[in-house]
Amino acid sequence: MAVWNVIDHTELSGTATIWTKNLIPSSYDHLCIKTSQRVDASVYEQSTDLTFNASGTGYSYTYVYVQGSSAYGNYRAGTSGRIIGPYSAGASVLADNFAVSTIWIPNYASTSNYKQALIECRLENNSTTDYQYRMWNVAGLWSNTTAIDEIKIETSGGNFVQYSSFTLYGINGAF
Repeated sequence: MAVWNVIDHTELSGTATIWTKNLIPSSYDHLCIKTSQRVDASVYEQSTDLTFNASGTGYSYTYVYVQGSSAYGNYRAGTSGRIIGPYSAGASVLADNFAVSTIWIPNYASTSNYKQALIECRLENNSTTDYQYRMWNVAGLWSNTTAIDEIKIETSGGNFVQYSSFTLYGINGAF
């Protein structure tokens, strides 16, 4: 049976452009981050940047998103600074709506494999207009065998608003 341990829980009491957790212990099998995010930028959705160990190199990602009846996707190899991270609801979304995300980072402490990040993100909005609500899935790779001991999620526009939250779990006993 899997055991989930809260390593960090942060709920913003004001605005911030970044959430960082460093000194992550290597005693877990996997990491999982649950987020609830909203930014003050005048958009419907805003991407974020996910990085490990303050490294700005070696990232690649593939993403797929659905809005309405259409699906879209893209692949970015060798991006210089990040994995496209969980999306945030923007100020143009229905008041008090937050995007919710789950980020899995399996085998984060291993020094014999590259690091993966699997991201699921959902943004609801009381709208039937395609671009005003979305669902994303991102598969990211950090081409580095260094154990992850720091994670950063940074908005690429605006500020995370009050009540945005980030919870980092260490998981043992899961496959």
